[in-house]
Amino acid sequence: MALDTRQRGVWWSRSHFLTRFVGLTGLVVAGVALFLALLDGVLTLEVVRLGWDNVLMILQGQEVQWNAPLAVSVLLGGIVAGLFALIVEMMILLRVVAGRRSAFGFNWAIQVGLAAALVVGLNVFSFAHHARFDWTWGRLFTLPDDVQRDMRALTADQGKTTIVVFQRHKTFGRFSDKTDAYDYAAEQKVVEKVHDLVEQFRDLGPQFEVVVLDVRDKEQDDSSKTTTGDDAPKAPDDTRYRAKPEGYYDKVEKLPPELRQAIEDAPENSIFFHARGQVQRMSFNDFYRLDKQASRHDGNLVLNYQGVGPFARKVLTIEQKKPVIGVATVHPLLGTRGDYDELTLAGLSKALAAYGFDVRDIILKRGLERRGSPEATVFTYEENKFEDLEEQLAFLDKSIPAIGDQLAQYTDLERTWRTSSLDDLNKKYGRQLGKIDEELRETNVRRLQAVCDQIKVALARREEQRKTAEGEKAKLNQDRIGEQRRLTDLKAKMDRNLAECDLLIVPRITMRNVARAQYFTHRIHRLDAQQVASIKEFMKAGKPVLACFGPINEDPEDAGGFDQLGAAGADGLEELLGELGIRFGKQTILFEVEEQAFGQQRSNPFSTTGNAQVPSVTFKRRLAGIGTAGETASASPLRESMEAASRGLGQKLDLPVRNPRPIYYLPPREPQIGAIASLVAMTPDLAALPWQALYVAGAAPAYPNAEAEFLLTSGDAWNEPQPFATANRQPSFKMPDQKDPSIGTLDEVRRGPFPIAAAVDTPLPPGWSSDPGQRVRVAAIGSGGLFVGQDLSPVKEKLLLDTCNW
Repeated sequence: MALDTRQRGVWWSRSHFLTRFVGLTGLVVAGVALFLALLDGVLTLEVVRLGWDNVLMILQGQEVQWNAPLAVSVLLGGIVAGLFALIVEMMILLRVVAGRRSAFGFNWAIQVGLAAALVVGLNVFSFAHHARFDWTWGRLFTLPDDVQRDMRALTADQGKTTIVVFQRHKTFGRFSDKTDAYDYAAEQKVVEKVHDLVEQFRDLGPQFEVVVLDVRDKEQDDSSKTTTGDDAPKAPDDTRYRAKPEGYYDKVEKLPPELRQAIEDAPENSIFFHARGQVQRMSFNDFYRLDKQASRHDGNLVLNYQGVGPFARKVLTIEQKKPVIGVATVHPLLGTRGDYDELTLAGLSKALAAYGFDVRDIILKRGLERRGSPEATVFTYEENKFEDLEEQLAFLDKSIPAIGDQLAQYTDLERTWRTSSLDDLNKKYGRQLGKIDEELRETNVRRLQAVCDQIKVALARREEQRKTAEGEKAKLNQDRIGEQRRLTDLKAKMDRNLAECDLLIVPRITMRNVARAQYFTHRIHRLDAQQVASIKEFMKAGKPVLACFGPINEDPEDAGGFDQLGAAGADGLEELLGELGIRFGKQTILFEVEEQAFGQQRSNPFSTTGNAQVPSVTFKRRLAGIGTAGETASASPLRESMEAASRGLGQKLDLPVRNPRPIYYLPPREPQIGAIASLVAMTPDLAALPWQALYVAGAAPAYPNAEAEFLLTSGDAWNEPQPFATANRQPSFKMPDQKDPSIGTLDEVRRGPFPIAAAVDTPLPPGWSSDPGQRVRVAAIGSGGLFVGQDLSPVKEKLLLDTCNW
């Protein structure tokens, strides 16, 4: 008996230890699973209920379809293990409570309870009194002090901020549909870093919610919905088994409508920020930029961290007023609402709107479509639409009664032919038609009925047009439009429209395809002096301008027909930008592929050679030579951004620009105070003299500043002062005569490359502002059609966004 007792004690102690181990391990695992379930937001009462029912059915030996989230499943499993161990311990305690070792067992139970209470208490305490320690060398997981200060200013009552990490598996929009291992690795790293950053935000401000969406999950959802036949998954009839982990559509359905629409429109991997009905978006590349070229060279993933600043700004500025970009054109067809694909700037508007800009058209002329001199004016797209609708309604108000009268006349005529006797019809129409019989009567009745039906259709169409026009008119802010129309002072109205803008874009499309003689004279874009004065006031306020000006060369055979549009040559706005150092070339840049096209186009006007593909621009610096001071210490940030995009893509960016003009930046002359001016400054009695007369201009720079340039043509190009083909001449490169006065200047005819875009942050010239420290940013591109089209290519979109955000 003693032997048997000892044997049972050995197995019992081992089983007891195993039970305790399973129970305690289950509790630890349950705690971890609870934390993960709370973190992922999958712990709901419905999920817990369904999961518990599944646990009970498993314990009963029944077959079930397990579909609870993993974290919830582990949590329930840990709880079951803990309960099992607790039941065993309670049975042991009741058995030995009266034995010799009762005191020892009771003491052990108390110790276990105290340990459990200590663990739970410490965890509960840590939720309210936790601390974060960043022991990395560069404190990579610590927000900058200014960001912490701004984030703490956000209060919890401002609502929850939702951050959506959207993986479309496309980098740089539609640059390329091909992704490789570096792209996928970069995406996963960005998702990880977003979670890390949001965890830091949670310590400082309101609660954040992170949602990760992957289009591959969407594809899986779509495939599961379309699966049919024997392979289709069959769920039990019991509704308890219909719960499943959230898929792509489940997550999207919970998002607000405006956020869903923004996700649908996103062209690339993006991070969205949503709070109180407002949405902002940033590209993955704005957070971590992949350098695929360096990654391939090093054989390892190279990501350039863009800093927490852009991410934090999106969070902090969600509810701020959208930046307003004004687009100043001379005709509605050339604006963002135009419906002609080869002239509209609709693609520009869509690209800017997708990144949180508010784009508005400003129309600067009226009457271009009519003969005679156009009228300088200022009106918005809404004003133009209001006037168009009024003209349309006035026409319909006249045409609808006229069509009604026609219908009444034909109806009376049809009734006459149908009801009158043959004698009466012969008396009335017999002389013109001959003898009228019953057959002719029926024929004319049917013909007149068909005419009446056609008139009824036309009348219904006109009435529907009138109803539509009245509905569109009712949607417009007629009070604001009426106020704008009552303002007749040109400059005051221009000032008022520009005051609402944070950036002004002035596109001037001229040369579309000179080889095919497709162009607009630059004279249609000439502005009134008052309009130029308003733009000057706009820049004096420190607001930036993007000028996209095409060449101003004119066909000598057509130039005489443009006199009613104003004088040839540069207008006041070009001269104004010239005061800031922007030098617009006087020629049109042609490429070697176009030289051949001119000859073929002249021999065969229906040839398609005029559409020859011109070379892409480059973002590299020019070598020393005519028109450049050589290498500079720093480069244009726009050029660096585009070069970084090229490295990230791992290939050259394709951006052909047809028939541009050269653009240079010559820093304005630095005025110096001469000796007389110094004397006046020390003599109060002479203070009333005109100071501007005492300035002595400094020397002009010998070469333009290449630092400002960010687009250059290829080398197989030349600048042509007369780019139009005539009966006796076709454009081709010829060395200028040595007596040509342009030799050695920027206007010298030469081979490329040529700069066709420049961006500068420059101080205002003397006399513009009383504040000597006032600066303005100006960018100029030598093509008015670079951003034309219903949609922009990814490269053009990036160039536009970089320029507007610069």
